[in-house]
Amino acid sequence: MRYVVSLLQHVIGGIARVHAESKWRHGDEDLALALSLADRAAIAIENARLLREEERAGAEAELASRMKDEVLAMLGHELRNPLSFMVTALEVMMLRERAPRHHVSAPLPADRFGTW
Repeated sequence: MRYVVSLLQHVIGGIARVHAESKWRHGDEDLALALSLADRAAIAIENARLLREEERAGAEAELASRMKDEVLAMLGHELRNPLSFMVTALEVMMLRERAPRHHVSAPLPADRFGTW
């Protein structure tokens, strides 16, 4: 006789009831014990699968959280220092005004991006 062990409609394994040449025969109690052990093994296998899934999902969530933190840190830095580029450009402009006319002045930082 053969029995299929399944859990939540997924086949986990099978059990075959085999008689050897010995005179001892498997009884109904033996079969019940084997099926009970098989059910417990199927549950343990399913629990291990669910644990792996949960660990993988947790790792993905942790990565997403770290990426979000990095974006927010960069955004926070940019929001705290939005005028730093303009302040630097104004400082260079003031240095240009004070510099002698025959002196070659440095281009404004914005010159590489286009004119003001």
